[in-house]
This record gives sequence, C-alpha cells and structure tokens, in this order.
Amino acid sequence: MVSSGGYLVYEVPLDVCRQAYQHLQRTRAGGEFDTQTSLARVAGVARTTVCKFFRGGPISLASARLIVTALALDFAEIAVARDVAAA
Repeated sequence: MVSSGGYLVYEVPLDVCRQAYQHLQRTRAGGEFDTQTSLARVAGVARTTVCKFFRGGPISLASARLIVTALALDFAEIAVARDVAAA
C-alpha cells in the first residue's frame, strides 16, 4: 500500500514487482540488484523502505515511485488508486 499523504492510496501488484526484481537479479551483471540493499541504493531509498515495499507495508508515494522506476516498471501502468475517503 502506498499513501499519497491524502485520501488516495495506491496499490501496487507486488507479484509484478517481485518478478521484475527477480528478472533484474538474473540478468544484470555486477550485482547491481543482488540484494534489497543494492536495490535501495539504486532507487535512492532506505533498505527498510524496500523491505516494507515487498512486504506490502505502507510507504510514501515518492518512495514507491523510485522503487518501481528502479525495477524498470512504469508506476502509472501498474498502480491502482483507491479513494479511502469514499470507503
């Protein structure tokens, strides 16, 4: 779950992100994505943020966008907005 800081919450399909991460681990030389720590470094976020992301925990919209971009995915294509004010 990704919070925009307001009434919108974005859900990102973790299976898609995990598959992209595993693909990058297999195909990238030099260990750029060999650990969540290295993914965090590439994305420019803390390792704990990456861990929360893959557990489905709440993180900021900005951090989610950075992680998804580092995974070579398009946030706008995979994220689904949910209006929590209407719930």
